[in-house]
Amino acid sequence: MNLRVTTIFGGVSQNRQLQALRDGVEIIVATPRGGQRLLFSATLDNGVNKLVERF
Repeated sequence: MNLRVTTIFGGVSQNRQLQALRDGVEIIVATPRGGQRLLFSATLDNGVNKLVERF
């Protein structure tokens, strides 16, 4: 589909992120300041389930 994607996150120089926005993107993946954590798994075996419960 030839879509332009960029990520926005803290802790790094903003220059690359700002330039990507200026150049134009269709999709932005960003992290919230509140620290949301997501885990995606095709299978949820016992080992993965223990990680989910722990974190």
